Amino acid sequence: MDNKVGTLDRPRLDLVAIEGKLAEIGCSWAQVAIRDTVTSTNDEVVDLWRSGTDQVVVLATDEQIAGRGRLERAWSSPAGSCVAMSVAVPVQVVRDSDVEVSALPLYVGLCVQRALEQVGFSAGIKWPNDIVVIDADGTMLKLGGILVQLQDDVLVVGVGLNVSLTPSELPIPTATSLNLLGFFVTREELIARIIGELSGIVSVSNDEWLAEYRNLCVTLGQHVKVTQVAGSAVEGIACGVDVRGQLILESNGQQVSVSIGDVEHVRPAS
Repeated sequence: MDNKVGTLDRPRLDLVAIEGKLAEIGCSWAQVAIRDTVTSTNDEVVDLWRSGTDQVVVLATDEQIAGRGRLERAWSSPAGSCVAMSVAVPVQVVRDSDVEVSALPLYVGLCVQRALEQVGFSAGIKWPNDIVVIDADGTMLKLGGILVQLQDDVLVVGVGLNVSLTPSELPIPTATSLNLLGFFVTREELIARIIGELSGIVSVSNDEWLAEYRNLCVTLGQHVKVTQVAGSAVEGIACGVDVRGQLILESNGQQVSVSIGDVEHVRPAS
């Protein structure tokens, strides 16, 4: 089999390399599979999980053609350019942990940030779980995002991270990739380290992960506008994140809790 994919001849995912890195970091939490092309890793990982295993299952792909992001946004990845992976986690695994199910998307964002930190790259988190960097002129650039869905008795955690996207491949002007920022790492190492961080859910405490999340969340302390699913918007100072993963705003002298919505950073709090 050709070990290159796509028009730019990027390296094809190597399952042996992922498993080797997992063994190196001492993680046997999940069963890993890879595919050349899928429509949506979130959809297909559920089929894998239901095929007869009670383990956590990970599906990673070289190319995703009909993925989904938060708020039903379409997301796709040119062959070999991104980490495009989904993790099927039995709901009971999360219920037995100290992480609230509703806060899982935030915890996953922290895990991705930690994985990047382990390989020497520092990123921030925009609530709830966009992986971002702030460039020299203060512009926020998106590196990746997460979608968590509940499907019956399994939580499906989708992770997308831009690794080698070129300028012409970026989906929006405010996106970027690790390579464009001058940082180079294999997708296999990132996938393994993300899995390793996710496996920590069985022992992490709420106080521990929430304190770290709040410290890394670039939304806190900002004047933001949150547009909710129904179209209504609330504006105020982002002052906290609670154990359920809700963003707390100071708005017109009151505290308002937001559980889902599209956050626009208006300006730093004065």
